[in-house]
Amino acid sequence: MSIKFKVTGRKNPQDRTVPEKYYASVVNSGHVDVDELSKRIAYSSSTNRSDVYAVLMALLDIIPMELAEGRIIKLGKLGSFSVLINSEGSETPEEVGNANIKTVKVRYIPGKELKEEAKKFSFTKISG
Repeated sequence: MSIKFKVTGRKNPQDRTVPEKYYASVVNSGHVDVDELSKRIAYSSSTNRSDVYAVLMALLDIIPMELAEGRIIKLGKLGSFSVLINSEGSETPEEVGNANIKTVKVRYIPGKELKEEAKKFSFTKISG
């Protein structure tokens, strides 16, 4: 199986007079939710589906709590989660406070093994 992609034209937002360039853009073929993941994991292991589901749901509860404590979540070969913030600058260190923080994001960095597996993906160009 391969990942399908289509060609998408995009203008340069910094210079609209420049001719557009064309890029590959992934065409998603659906989604897999927690229910389906728990079913597939249970099928490929000795754990039953309800136990797998419970562990996945607990992980979804615990990760935000740990991130809120300023911790990096390391999940071995799967990768890690951490918090990133963007803030406005101030003239002095004393002026920097909560109001300076404009966005909060959760960053995911895949583990080495997952990155290596991604290098093996194949792609198929589709029209449209």
